[in-house]
Amino acid sequence: DAKWFCTVTLGKEERKSMIVRGTRNPSWIKPMYLDWFESLDDYVELFLFDDNEVFTRNKISGRTSINLKELSQEVTHDLWLPLKDTETGGEMHVLVTITATEGSASVIRSSQIESYHAGDVGHLLVTVVEAAGLQDKSLGRRQPFVALELVNQRFQTRSREGIQKLKWDKEFELYAKSFKILKTRLFLCRCVADIHSELEVTVCDASETPNHVLGRVIIPLT
Repeated sequence: DAKWFCTVTLGKEERKSMIVRGTRNPSWIKPMYLDWFESLDDYVELFLFDDNEVFTRNKISGRTSINLKELSQEVTHDLWLPLKDTETGGEMHVLVTITATEGSASVIRSSQIESYHAGDVGHLLVTVVEAAGLQDKSLGRRQPFVALELVNQRFQTRSREGIQKLKWDKEFELYAKSFKILKTRLFLCRCVADIHSELEVTVCDASETPNHVLGRVIIPLT
C-alpha cells in the first residue's frame, strides 16, 4: 500500500505532514503555519512523497508551488494546483490564508459574491476592536495578538507591545458552507464551516514560544 506524506516549504522553513496509508486520495487535517518575509521568499513549495519504496525512500510523487505575491491578503484562497513531475497526474487541493498583516480584509462586494460556491450559507464579518484586562508578566513585556478560527479558516492580528491600549480595529471575512469536501488539503482542515460551527477567538502572547494563551472565547454561529 502507498504511504503518502507531503512537505510544505517557504524559505528556510519546512513543515511535514503525517503519513496517510492505503488510499489514492490522501487527506491531511493538521494546519501548517509559516512566516513569510515578503519579496525574499515569495513561493511556497509543496512536495508529495510516497514512502512505500523499498530501495528508494521518500520518492517524490509530485510537486507544485504557490506564488504568494499573486494572492490577496486576509482572504482564504481555495486552490486546486496541478501536480508536476508525476507519473499519475492529479491535483493538490489547498486552502491558503495570508494573515497578520496591517491591512483589513476587503469588505464583501456584490461582484465577489457571484464567485462563491453554491454551498455557501453565509458570510461572517468580524471586527477585532481591542483587548483589555490582560495580566502582565513579571519579566519582560507581553506581545498580545488575537487569532480567529472557524473550522479550517484561521486569521490573526499583528502583535502589540504591552497590555495597555491594545487596539486593532481590524476586519476579517469568513465564510460558512453547507457541504464537505474530503479531498487532499494542506494548511487547513477539511472543508469550511457549516452554520452549526463555532467561532473560536483566542488572545495569545507572541513573546513566549510556543505562544502562550492568555484567554479564549467560543461563539456559536447559531
